[in-house]
Amino acid sequence: MHKTTREERKRLTRNRILEAARELFAEKGPDRTSMREIATVAGVAVGTVNLHFGDKFRLMHEAMYGEFHDMSLRALATIPDGPTLERLMYLVEYECDYYEEHIDTLGPLMRESLFVRGEAGQAYSDQMEWYAGKIAEIMEEGKQRGELRADVECEKAAWAFISHYLTGILTILRSERFDRDEVLGFVRMLQEQLFNGLLSR
Repeated sequence: MHKTTREERKRLTRNRILEAARELFAEKGPDRTSMREIATVAGVAVGTVNLHFGDKFRLMHEAMYGEFHDMSLRALATIPDGPTLERLMYLVEYECDYYEEHIDTLGPLMRESLFVRGEAGQAYSDQMEWYAGKIAEIMEEGKQRGELRADVECEKAAWAFISHYLTGILTILRSERFDRDEVLGFVRMLQEQLFNGLLSR
């Protein structure tokens, strides 16, 4: 019979806290959720929540990073074959659908994450690096198929794609309401310009 180790118990407790935080953030919003409520739903003491996450600000970001990472993995796992631009736009559509469903919870977290520093800021930067790497891989596949020019530097092109994507996300955060089609149209316009290039041929 397997005996649960201290590290496994620690990981399970951490996951319970994160699940409780996401549940309460979705139900009440981050601002109206207390650390005590999160502890109660997770079945742990408030001190345990503080021990794992320090404060609600850090917990909010941990919850967001986990959500974004899991959502990105699902999108990447279901990406269809086809032209590179359409494959990338599939990711944008998938994520816009997710944001539309969870905007009340993720909106405040996304706003905070844009300017956060320290450990949480580094976590956000690391996650963006990881995502840029996945985008670069998709572009590299397009280059290998002869769809993209042989001189395209996929890592740089991936960051250009992400900058356009983030511009679309900013429109979400500024808007009174989330208009999925408007965001997708705006991001597609920017991506088409990226793929077409600016220099005369």
